[in-house]
Amino acid sequence: MISMDNIINIGVNLPGKGASEFNTANILVLTDEEHIDGDEYGIYLGSSAVAVDWGSNSKSLVAAQSIFAQSPSIKNNGGYLVVAELKKALTTIQFSAEPVSGDFELDLNGTIKVINATDTEQDIQELIREVAGFENVIVERDGLNINLTSTGSRGEVLAITIGNSTLQDINTDSVAVTIIEELAGESILEAVQRLKEKVEFVGVLETFEASKGETLAVAPYIQEQNNSLLRAFAEGDTDTLEDGGVIKEVLDQGFTRTRSLFKTGTSEDRLKFKAAYLSQNMSVNFSQTGSTRTDHLKDLIGVTPDDNIDDQLLLKVKEAGAICYPRISGATAKVFSSGANTFFDRVFNLIWFINAALVAYYNVLARTATKIAQTESGMISITGAIARVCDRAVVNGYCAPGEWTSEDTFGDPETFKRNIREKGYYIYHLPLSQQDPQEREERVAPVIMVALKEAGAIHKGNVIVSINA
Repeated sequence: MISMDNIINIGVNLPGKGASEFNTANILVLTDEEHIDGDEYGIYLGSSAVAVDWGSNSKSLVAAQSIFAQSPSIKNNGGYLVVAELKKALTTIQFSAEPVSGDFELDLNGTIKVINATDTEQDIQELIREVAGFENVIVERDGLNINLTSTGSRGEVLAITIGNSTLQDINTDSVAVTIIEELAGESILEAVQRLKEKVEFVGVLETFEASKGETLAVAPYIQEQNNSLLRAFAEGDTDTLEDGGVIKEVLDQGFTRTRSLFKTGTSEDRLKFKAAYLSQNMSVNFSQTGSTRTDHLKDLIGVTPDDNIDDQLLLKVKEAGAICYPRISGATAKVFSSGANTFFDRVFNLIWFINAALVAYYNVLARTATKIAQTESGMISITGAIARVCDRAVVNGYCAPGEWTSEDTFGDPETFKRNIREKGYYIYHLPLSQQDPQEREERVAPVIMVALKEAGAIHKGNVIVSINA
C-alpha cells in the first residue's frame, strides 16, 4: 500500500492570532494602605478577598464592597477590581556607628523634634506623627539606618533635615547622623502610568481624597487616553464648585474623562459614592441588546442621600458640571447629572467604540494568512469589520438611525445623510485611485472616516395640560 501523499498533498493555512477587545468594566482603586504580603497590586472578583489582603477595616474594602454591591455592577460585563498601593515616600537616616547616648534634632518642615539615642522605633514614630503632615510616617530600623516612609507625601519627598547632634558611641566618640536617601512618594499620575503597563483597567478612583493639584495633574493624561481611561473623584466643599475650585476647573479645562462628583458628609461617604457610581455605570455589556445606560436618576446601593442639596445648591452643582445624589420630592434618592461636563454615557460608550474599532481593524490584518490587497476589495474587508462594530453600537443602544444635524459631512452628502437616516452610521474612505503615491508606497491604507448618530437619552421633559370646564 502506498500513501495518498504520492498523488495529493493537502496543506493547512491557519489564520494568525488576533487581539481581544479591552474589557471596559475593569476598575483600579489606588490606596495608601498596604497589601498583607507586600504585593504591588491584587485582582479581585469579590470583596471578601480584599478584606483578607488589605484588612477588614480598610478603605480598600469599603470601596470594594460598594463596587460589588451595585446592581448591575462591573461583574455584569466580566469586569474585575484592581487594588494597588501607591509607592511611599522614603527618607533614610544613617548613623556612622551605633549611638548609645546623646540625641539629635529632626527638623520636620520647621518643627523640631529631639530624638534620643535610646528611643525605640515606636518612640520615634510617635514623636514624628505629632507634627502636621507627618501623621502617616512609619519608622523602621535597619542596622545603622532608620527608614521613614509615608503615603501622605504623594509626588514629593518628606520635608526632613538633620539638626544639632550630641550622639556618641560606646567609646564616647561622636556619631555622625546624615540623610543618605530621599525618594519622593508616588503621585496618582505616576501610579496610573506604572500600573497601566501591567494590568488592564478603565475606571480609576482612590480610597483617599486627592488635592486639587493632584487632580489637575492627572486629568490631562486621563483625557489623552481616549480609548482606555476615565477617573472619578468626589468633593464635599462648595468652594470646589466656584471659579478656581477643582470641580469648576475640570469643567473649564474640558477634562470630560475626569468625572466630578459632589457629596457633603464624610470622606467615607464620598468614597462609597464614587465607587458605586463607577461600578454601576461601567457595567455595560456592549454585546447585549439595549445594554447602554445613562447615569441620571439611577439608584446606588449603600450610598446615603445628600440631604444638604437643595434647589439652590443643586444649581451650583449643575453649573459646575458635577454629579450628585440628592433626595427628590421626599424620600427618594437618585443620581442627578446635568451633563454640563458631558454625560457619562457619551464618554464611556465612545471609549468602548474606539477600542472595539481599533481591535476590529487590527484583527483583519493580523488574522489574514496571506495579505489584505491594497485594492478596493481589500478596503472592503477593513470597512466591513468596522461596520460590524457600528452595527453592535446600534444594537446595544449607543447609536440609532436619525437625522444628521451637524454641518460637517464627508463623501457624498446625500449618501452620508441617507446612511445616517437608515443605519445610524456612515463609513467612508478616499478611493485608492486618489491616494497619495507616497502613502501607497508605504502600504498605508486610506483614512477611514466614521460618522455616528448617538441615540442619546431622555432625562427630563415638559407637559402642557389644557383644561376645558
